[in-house]
Amino acid sequence: MTATGAPPSVTKRPHPTADVLPDFADLDDAPQLGPIALLQAALHVTRTALDLHHCSVTSVREAVIYEPHCPATLLALLVSERCRELCDLLVCYRIALSVPNQDDLDGDIF
Repeated sequence: MTATGAPPSVTKRPHPTADVLPDFADLDDAPQLGPIALLQAALHVTRTALDLHHCSVTSVREAVIYEPHCPATLLALLVSERCRELCDLLVCYRIALSVPNQDDLDGDIF
């Protein structure tokens, strides 16, 4: 049930991407989309800032070879990669939420 007491929408929405903010209907159906959108924005800003600050290397191999005495560069690269991976995972989760469950299509399960 949604916050209004209505059953969740079973219409298939367009696939969400990282740059699409959830609207009222999305948040009514799936309130977790709000914090997820904030997390995606924070991850994007973090990754961009790290990439700009440590732009001299683009791979772990380069960080180890060209900046062996600067662990911050290697760690920034690793954090940036994890941010990208987590953003991708969150997009997959949002897509999964946009597809109706079979239970929703069959009617009330109780």
